[in-house]
Amino acid sequence: MPIEVRLNTSAVTRIRFTISPLGEAVRSLQLLRAPAHQVVHLRRWQLLGLRYDGVGLPGRERCLPAAWVPVPGAARPTLAEEIAGLIGESWCGPALGGCGEWAPGEPAEVARRVRAHWGKVLGPHWAQVSDVLEADVLYRAVRFTNGGIAGLFADLHRGISLSGGTVRAWTHCCDRRVAVPAAGLVLVPSVFGWPYVSATVVPGGAMVLSYPARGIGELWRAPAATAPLLAELLGENRARILLRLDPPHGTGALARRLGLSPSTVSYHLRVLHAAGLVGRHRDGRQVLYRRTPLGDSLINRQVAG
Repeated sequence: MPIEVRLNTSAVTRIRFTISPLGEAVRSLQLLRAPAHQVVHLRRWQLLGLRYDGVGLPGRERCLPAAWVPVPGAARPTLAEEIAGLIGESWCGPALGGCGEWAPGEPAEVARRVRAHWGKVLGPHWAQVSDVLEADVLYRAVRFTNGGIAGLFADLHRGISLSGGTVRAWTHCCDRRVAVPAAGLVLVPSVFGWPYVSATVVPGGAMVLSYPARGIGELWRAPAATAPLLAELLGENRARILLRLDPPHGTGALARRLGLSPSTVSYHLRVLHAAGLVGRHRDGRQVLYRRTPLGDSLINRQVAG
């Protein structure tokens, strides 16, 4: 059954995106407990020799109390900031089964286990994961800018729809129809929540929708070989950079993915931008680069040729 949330005019003007390190840490813990549900990541975890370490997770196998996946207060919170907000608070998720209180000592134990998991498993790969999440946010922002709220929801997820001001989210954790008003909408892309949607409604506040980010299939994949004709035309590194710019990337993310220095990537991006093959867009403190229609056309011709 779906969760149905009626968005008033004020709520529509307060749609925002955010990224949750704590949410990803918790969902990756779920992955290690039940890896069969996360085939996209399974092979990677096997290669790393990771195993579920016995950390107790509340809730059903793929469903968590809202306390474990809180509403990020900032657009880009750190894990430490989210954990600090977690400790000592009650948890509440009426759309997923009501509110409750932490058991004595539970918040500190949760924080300890999440920190340990982060240090061993997710932290070393967070740069790659956050690159995918940031690219998804940029893509959605462009969809919203060009097509409004209808454009934003058109391809968010097959389990999420918008009709007549009502958002419907079909989640695997809700077995009844829930209809509530919401004063805002927070959209949280997720790598480790794939392929599911989760929804929480904060009492008197916002609806929080977590959905699978775009580009998850590329997360652990080695870079594809450069098309020979493209490399001959542009040079090896510029060709590799141009091929990688779908989805958009920042300079640091490209450098990590391609094994190049940031200064080298920055130089080649300036050349590609001057040639009209790459466009750029500021997102907060960073500049993200994406292929222009001319860049797409060049790649399509050279790869096909």
